[in-house]
Amino acid sequence: MNGVIPTGRSYKRPAKPNQKPMKTETPPSPVTPFPRAVVLAIAHLKERLQYDYDRAYPGLDEIIRLVIAQEEARAWDLSSFPHLLLPDLVETHLAQLGLPSAETRHETTLTPLSRADLVLAEAC
Repeated sequence: MNGVIPTGRSYKRPAKPNQKPMKTETPPSPVTPFPRAVVLAIAHLKERLQYDYDRAYPGLDEIIRLVIAQEEARAWDLSSFPHLLLPDLVETHLAQLGLPSAETRHETTLTPLSRADLVLAEAC
């Protein structure tokens, strides 16, 4: 027979003594969703953070650059979406260095869409 019982159900053939079972125990490697979008988002965010903290703490640009780089590596270790963690990690690290929190908001920050924006988007 070819592995099909006359009832239409399939069955598993018994393994031959000299055959080794297929290795299926190894977990698949983690896949980062939308890797290019995440990399672009983190690059843009790093530029914004560097700009904001340079304005808040003139003369500390090299320290700020090192903190951002260190916390970026940590954010990648913690999540597949490091851009969501990076601002808080940088702020916490700078606070540990004795620097008070700085304003890092922009007008380009996403805002909720109005009803008119939704109607326009649906029309397109």
